[in-house]
Amino acid sequence: MYERSISHFVEMAPIVGLDSDAEHLMAIFANMEGSNCLILTDNMRYAGVVSAASLIKVINEKQLKTAQDQNPLTGLPGNRAIRDFMRQSGRDGDEVRHFCYCDFDNFKPSNDAYGFHLGDHAISLFAALMRRYFFAERHFLGHVGGDDFFIGVVGWTKQELTEILDRLIGDFHDAVLDLYSDEHRAAGRILGHDRAGAEALFPLMRCSIRVIELPGGLVIDDINRVSSEIAVIKSAAKESDDGLVFHLLGEAN
Repeated sequence: MYERSISHFVEMAPIVGLDSDAEHLMAIFANMEGSNCLILTDNMRYAGVVSAASLIKVINEKQLKTAQDQNPLTGLPGNRAIRDFMRQSGRDGDEVRHFCYCDFDNFKPSNDAYGFHLGDHAISLFAALMRRYFFAERHFLGHVGGDDFFIGVVGWTKQELTEILDRLIGDFHDAVLDLYSDEHRAAGRILGHDRAGAEALFPLMRCSIRVIELPGGLVIDDINRVSSEIAVIKSAAKESDDGLVFHLLGEAN
């Protein structure tokens, strides 16, 4: 007679809801010990299992997509991840959210005069400064491409964010001066060509930032609405003295 009970052969396995996203499943999987699967439930009732092999496949696919979307110069997530963050944050109206769009003013004249190495250096420099000031788990940093960047912040007040963005703009302006010759630094100008191809003097490079504020309680599904309003205030940021403009989503322009 076989004396062992069936409990001897039972292995413990984590239990997760059927609506759990891949991020949650992978976090659980990373801490699994001695289990080869996850048990899925739907409204507290058994719905099936996910094997370790399937979870590994999900992880590999996610890492591949992340690598494909990552900017090779800065290592920051690209447009796919940015839109995912915006979409998720837009649907969560519990707190104030800020979407910050950053780009460089007078980037092209400087790039034309000094070559792409100056542009790459400025881009890497700005990415490093972003990481210095926005490092919490709830912060999101993205690289749209070229000299365009995105910062997503949840739960900060306008005053708190303004203080940090002012520092970011100021630090970038001070640091980028070292990329220019003594002559250009002294003049504060550089000779370049305007859109029509005519020679013109341009100020040295700086960063301007447009910020869209989503107030607490506001839920949006149409992310294109945010992009449209960002485009409207783009020139206002570039023409401002400090390079920083805030806009409340839905507010009349």
